[in-house]
Amino acid sequence: MTTPGENIKRYRKAFGLSQHELARRSGLAQPNISAVENGRHYPQFETIRKLAIAFGLPMSALIDEAPTGPPPPPKTPRTDEDGASFDKRFGSTGPVEAEELREELASEVTELERFVKGLRAGGVGDETFTLRRARARLESAKTRLFAVQLRQGDLDQSAGREVRPKAAVAEYIPGAKDTEELLRMLRGEERGAKTG
Repeated sequence: MTTPGENIKRYRKAFGLSQHELARRSGLAQPNISAVENGRHYPQFETIRKLAIAFGLPMSALIDEAPTGPPPPPKTPRTDEDGASFDKRFGSTGPVEAEELREELASEVTELERFVKGLRAGGVGDETFTLRRARARLESAKTRLFAVQLRQGDLDQSAGREVRPKAAVAEYIPGAKDTEELLRMLRGEERGAKTG
């Protein structure tokens, strides 16, 4: 059975944190973290709560049995939407629709960040296909979110003026085409891996 101390140590290493950095983020003393990780002390509820917040994980991740594998990928319909369809949606947004799209993408960025952290905590290596694809999806979500935020600014400024908001993500962020191409390539690798 996995102890909370072992889980804390595993997550700390997966997130690339030293005990000192985790202490700073959690507000706990580094010697206390060391004692818990090494099994000299069993953590109290408040300690688990503070560490879970510092990791951005639920408390259960620190006290339950270690996961048997990587977490399932989150559902991210706006991130996974193909570029042409997303640009069509993006280009037709007014102020209200742009705000709704921004909220959806912000939520997807948060979910994808948790997923990437969960993969690392689950022992998925940096160069694995799964982690590369997850990072590419996260980059795409961030790019689209940033473009929507820029469009919102243009929509706000265009009221009563001749400022015309751009109609595609790549018009706001030229590197977005590279991200879309990487995602297409990774999706192709995935299909090839399933059929091959």
